[in-house]
Amino acid sequence: MSAKPIQYKLVYNRKNQLNSKGEGVLQVEAYKDAKPVYFSTGIHLLPEHWDAAKERVIKRNDSHKLNNRLTQIIEGYKAIELDQNRINTAFTVQDLEKGLDKADNTRFTPFA
Repeated sequence: MSAKPIQYKLVYNRKNQLNSKGEGVLQVEAYKDAKPVYFSTGIHLLPEHWDAAKERVIKRNDSHKLNNRLTQIIEGYKAIELDQNRINTAFTVQDLEKGLDKADNTRFTPFA
């Protein structure tokens, strides 16, 4: 029996705090059997540029590029999870957080 995978979801302006430009941060929520962990994508958007139902950037000239980047970020998380599951079947979101810290990549910096 394989371990239950981590669930990923994009969350806009989770803390209801806009920056001075009126933009909110876009985060990835990683959830599995416990409290969710949030990771910043490094992307800030105006409220009208986020479609929460479809979890997509909209109404921007670079929407396609940003949506591709978001897909790549989540796929990167899934790749880390898959690699770790090959070694350890009890992989958690906390293990993902540690793995991202080891990757030393600023776009994968945890944001709580």
